[in-house]
Amino acid sequence: MAKVTSDSIRTRARHPWWTGLQFQLVAVACLLLVALVCAAVWLSEELVGSELVAEAEDAARARAAATATGLTRQLSDAARISEPLAVAVQNGRPASEPLAALGQGLLERAYRRTNGLVVGLGLWPAAGVLTPGRERDGYHWIASDAGIARRDDFNQPDRITYQQELWFTLARYARPGQCAWTGRRTDLLLQRPVVTCVQPLGQGERFAGAVTVDYAVSRLGDMLQSALATNRGYALLVDASGRLLAATDAIDTLTTGAANLAELSQQAPGLSPLALAIHRAEEARVRQSIDLDRYQATDVSALRDATRDLGRAESESLLAVQWTRDQVATDWQRLALPKDPELGADSIARFAPLGTTGWRLIVAESASQELAGANYIVTQTLVVTVGLVIIAMVLLIGLIRLRVLNPMRRIVAALQRTDSLEEALSVSLDESDRNEVGELAAWLNQRSRLLGEIAQQAQAVNTQLVLEVGERKSAVENLAITRERAEMTLKCIADGVITTNREGEIDYLNPVAETLVGRSNQEVRGWSITRVLKLTHANGTAYDEDIVDRALVGGQRLRLADMVLQDASGNRQGVALTIAPVRGRGSEVLGAVVAIHERNESGPTEVKQSVDLSRDALTGLFSRSAFDDDISGLIEEQATEGGRHAVMLIDIDQMRRINAAHGEQAGSELLRHLAHLFTGEISRAGRVYRLGGDKLLVLLRDATLDAAEAQAEVLRRAANRNPFRWEGQNVAAEFSIGLVKVDPGAGTSMELLRRAESAVQSAKAVGGNVIRRYRVEERQTDASNSDAVWVDRLRTGLDQGLFHLMSQTIAPLAHGLASGVEVHVSLEDEEGFWAAPSAFMPAAVRAGLASEIDRYVLHQLLEHVSDQAALDGDQFFAINLSTASLRDPKFLDFVLQEFDAAALPASRVCFEIDESAAIRHRVETHELLSALRPIGCRFVLDNFHSGMDGAELLKALRFDFVKLDQSLSHRAAGERVDRVALEAVIRVLRELKAKVIAGKVDNPAARTPLTELGVDYIQGFIVGRPAPLLFELQTQQAASQSTGTHS
Repeated sequence: MAKVTSDSIRTRARHPWWTGLQFQLVAVACLLLVALVCAAVWLSEELVGSELVAEAEDAARARAAATATGLTRQLSDAARISEPLAVAVQNGRPASEPLAALGQGLLERAYRRTNGLVVGLGLWPAAGVLTPGRERDGYHWIASDAGIARRDDFNQPDRITYQQELWFTLARYARPGQCAWTGRRTDLLLQRPVVTCVQPLGQGERFAGAVTVDYAVSRLGDMLQSALATNRGYALLVDASGRLLAATDAIDTLTTGAANLAELSQQAPGLSPLALAIHRAEEARVRQSIDLDRYQATDVSALRDATRDLGRAESESLLAVQWTRDQVATDWQRLALPKDPELGADSIARFAPLGTTGWRLIVAESASQELAGANYIVTQTLVVTVGLVIIAMVLLIGLIRLRVLNPMRRIVAALQRTDSLEEALSVSLDESDRNEVGELAAWLNQRSRLLGEIAQQAQAVNTQLVLEVGERKSAVENLAITRERAEMTLKCIADGVITTNREGEIDYLNPVAETLVGRSNQEVRGWSITRVLKLTHANGTAYDEDIVDRALVGGQRLRLADMVLQDASGNRQGVALTIAPVRGRGSEVLGAVVAIHERNESGPTEVKQSVDLSRDALTGLFSRSAFDDDISGLIEEQATEGGRHAVMLIDIDQMRRINAAHGEQAGSELLRHLAHLFTGEISRAGRVYRLGGDKLLVLLRDATLDAAEAQAEVLRRAANRNPFRWEGQNVAAEFSIGLVKVDPGAGTSMELLRRAESAVQSAKAVGGNVIRRYRVEERQTDASNSDAVWVDRLRTGLDQGLFHLMSQTIAPLAHGLASGVEVHVSLEDEEGFWAAPSAFMPAAVRAGLASEIDRYVLHQLLEHVSDQAALDGDQFFAINLSTASLRDPKFLDFVLQEFDAAALPASRVCFEIDESAAIRHRVETHELLSALRPIGCRFVLDNFHSGMDGAELLKALRFDFVKLDQSLSHRAAGERVDRVALEAVIRVLRELKAKVIAGKVDNPAARTPLTELGVDYIQGFIVGRPAPLLFELQTQQAASQSTGTHS
């Protein structure tokens, strides 16, 4: 037995002083002392301080409630001011002069009584209510210090009708005798901002118009100042959309130039938590209204469509106020504001709805004043408690030292006196203590005796192991030599050899097999052999069987003599194959081996290498290249000999739906069916071509556009008479057909196709399944009329910074994945409303401003995300790229320069590219990915439809994320066949190493199925509605501060 000296034992016995048991016990006692002191502090605050804090909170709420009561009392006069006008109209058709005198008197008294708060009164009857046959018959009185004036501007036929103004259309949804408030707006006649109380007029069950009372926003601040019962803070009044209505003098300077809370939080970041809380409260009110029986989505759309310059979100917010009038919460919400920018210290903000107006009153006070009375009593309580705890700790440490530490030191000293391992195993410790220490000594003595016996047995076993290790090392070396020789033999064989495991997955390809299949051994290892060996019979029919199945399942040998093998590049070679099982010692099948012999001799295995490029491989129709050649010849012939010809572009309207419902094979068979049908109908009158995808072309020689239109109708009727059948049922197909004449002025076939595509889009715009001729003037007129206003707003927005970054959460469904947000922009118009990208981006694309907007978004994002909390996170930001940016040669240099100057790493930014744009501009997309991937940028393929073109694109470019189209995401909550189809798509995307995002998911029932199917991320209203990016960054900062505080 090897000898161990006493010095080595003592060396191992030494330890740093801080690891000693005595130090650790003292440290535990100190920690326990600290814990007890903290507990005492907490109990003191709970038992004493909490009651005082509660009293202070009640007093603050009472002051805020008194302020709200005062405001509500002064606003409640609106219904009484307008009631006489409403009664006059309900009782019949009053004469004009008495009605004018009545309105003037009402406004004059209200103006004096409210000290200039009420500045306008309006009577806006519906058409024909006061005067039969008269469209506009409104009465409008405005007040000033100069007196009362009646204005007829809205009755003039050259002015916009008041029936499209919000203060008229909102009356249809207001309750009789109660105000519906419009929110802050600028009155065109008063030339000042006002808020308007709208009441409906009724004659029986009939809607007869509206009565309005206008309140001056400038006077609301004075009213708020007089109603505020305390001068220790400040107060704000905001409408349902978060726009500022009034502020007290204490914060009036800070709010100058800010139209709403979002802009106020940008000027004063310390108020961002308050702006975020108000935004979420408004979202909660909208969600509450959706759950009510009164909620009607059609009413939201109707109000938006009937009102000038009103968005859907604004419409939904205004109606939510009306629908939830009976459920208005009166509780005051409390929010802590660290470092209030106005008060210069921490503050407490309280806010609540202001009656049934839809507005919210915000009252903020200094936080230090609420806790001033509790500190003295709490301090006295702690002094006695801490003293008693310290005395108890000292006594406890002395007792532990006497009863535990000293006996343990005696045991250690006895063990240190041994000079060898044999002495250590024979040492005897004192077992006299009748406690746990004595039991420990007894157990150590017993273990020493057992260890002595084990040491002797271990020495014998060690000797045997040394001999066996030597033999095993020799066997491993021999096995390695044998394996190397086998691989060298396979490399020298002239035939291709592939070996698989028992699941049919490839283990090895020799060099000849690598050449035949066009892939390397390293690449295909682990692949299924059927994925690599693409075989057909020599006569062209497909070979669909698994070639190793017989060998693996039945243990049979198989020989395939006349076969054709297609490699990864599409080249074909005649081969003969031999498949045999590989067996182990017990005759069990361990795998299979496939020998491939190349056949170069002529005969049954000879394969045609030439391909007819003038024919489409799927349908047998003439191809696009053949069309280009034919058109070039016809244009040259027209220039010399004349002649009239026409081109017909046929677009199958619902091809995507057919592929989704019946599979892509059904779509391919439909194309073959139509190709055969149309070719027979056209006969010698022209030629039929396949342009690609779901588009067919027909070239009609010696035909006018009238004749071409008649022929197009013939094709439609033929398709109706001969419907396509798939799996025993008819599959309906409808067509949008565009006609264009072959004109030498077009110059090229590309220009002809552009004109035909324009006609097809015109057909689709009216619902599809129609025939349209190409007309230049229609296209020019539509573009100029629809884009003029938007282009002016877009240029103003870029010049004045009226674009605002918005964000929508991309939430992970699996643990360990970083969350993300999609970033886009909203455009602020003249009234302060924010328009969504869907409203202005089409015009931006047509005006050539899309790339400039993309640059603006990237620059603003990198500039906004500069806070350390956001920079330290792992959340990624996704930015949509337009087709114009893909085609802009200077866009790539701009992106690289922006990242050079930015603090945000490029790895946190993802660029979203639409699937159709990436397919059309594959070269530009490839250049962008190749240039930005090295610096860390990632890419998302947006609106993925599961088509073959998209799959080929993913294989070629390898996107990091794939966002499913809405039509695919909705399948998760559909029937079982829909889920199976979606699962197949997700499996393919996972094979391509792409993370899957389900986009536009609004149905909560889809979340669980999407998670089960393997979707990585989810995006839609069930996760979060679009909100200003500033709120998202503020939430991250608050979460970071909270984490830092707790840690």
